[in-house]
Amino acid sequence: MGRMKLQNTPAIRRMPSYLHKLMLLHAEGKEFASTTVLANYMNLDRIIVRKDFELTGITGQPGVGFRTEDLIAAIRTYLGWDTECNATLVGAGSLGSALLGHEEFSEYGMRITSVFDSDPVKIGRIIHSHEVFDIQRMPTILKLLKPKVGIICVGPTDAQKIVDEMISCGVKAFWNFANISLRVPDEIIVQREVIAGGFAVLSAKMKQRGLKDPNSETEEKNMRKIVICMGSSCFARGNEENLRIIENFIEEKKLDTQIELSGKCCVEDCANGPNIIIDDICYHRVNKETLIDLLNEKFNLN
Repeated sequence: MGRMKLQNTPAIRRMPSYLHKLMLLHAEGKEFASTTVLANYMNLDRIIVRKDFELTGITGQPGVGFRTEDLIAAIRTYLGWDTECNATLVGAGSLGSALLGHEEFSEYGMRITSVFDSDPVKIGRIIHSHEVFDIQRMPTILKLLKPKVGIICVGPTDAQKIVDEMISCGVKAFWNFANISLRVPDEIIVQREVIAGGFAVLSAKMKQRGLKDPNSETEEKNMRKIVICMGSSCFARGNEENLRIIENFIEEKKLDTQIELSGKCCVEDCANGPNIIIDDICYHRVNKETLIDLLNEKFNLN
């Protein structure tokens, strides 16, 4: 239910990135765009880029490439971004608010015409020029605005009920950010976005490159640790200079394999700053006059 097989999905996912680069080239006055330039930008083989563009029906000129303006138009038409589509968004929390502020939606042919939430604190607020309506008013408003797309930014507990109601109001397609597999009639289109999925791929790549090697983490755990508070108060009152002193100390004493230097946005003791933590002990009001003595003492270099 709600599943729709779509050929060339990987190519379709690449199209917005092509379009972004082409828009930059067009703004720079580049009349033509070569597959080489686009392949280098995307870190792909040229043959993949050519095959992707074949899907749009456009042909390039040998030795020159594609006319930039024509290729932009061809991609937009292929994706259906050359016609405007109205959408409604439910859930004006952090994610929903971020989507409302995404200015490029207009370039994609999508216009968010209504926003709903059940939180009394959010209802009536203006978020990126959109008024947040009470979700109780959703049936009346949607039947008048007739959006084709519903953007779901609520929790999994409420998502199915909300989608069922939106379908009864005539919404035909859903962009689902809720962590749930929606059950919808066959004629309804659903595109589910699993945010953790992207990070899962990134994490797997990091592991493959050894950036998540348990042995490496064990080595780091065995190192002595200095954590410098990077908060505005501590930094302005001396930690900016203290950081340089610590970096020079580690370099001069050749302690880079023994000391792990890191920062923390705030150690939550601003009144006693500048603060520096050495081996889990927080030292307050550290200044350049006392810092060297402290480092020599802690690392037995007197």
